[in-house]
Amino acid sequence: MKLKKKIKKTGRDPSLRLRYKVLLRDSFTCKQCGASPAKDQNVELHIDHISPWSKNGETTLENLQTLCSSCNLGKSNL
Repeated sequence: MKLKKKIKKTGRDPSLRLRYKVLLRDSFTCKQCGASPAKDQNVELHIDHISPWSKNGETTLENLQTLCSSCNLGKSNL
């Protein structure tokens, strides 16, 4: 019995328009710790997949979140 590999409908990297929509929805703040460039100019925000792209998570508004670099780089693909 062959297993069908799920074909992704979206690419890995979000478009600039989608990135902006995620940042706007999340008020330009980290969803995990609340850091914001408006409060601290050293904060760098990343757009991150909630359900990892490598585990068939799609690149959609619903599956993306804003994280600061510390929170994003401190997590792994669990």
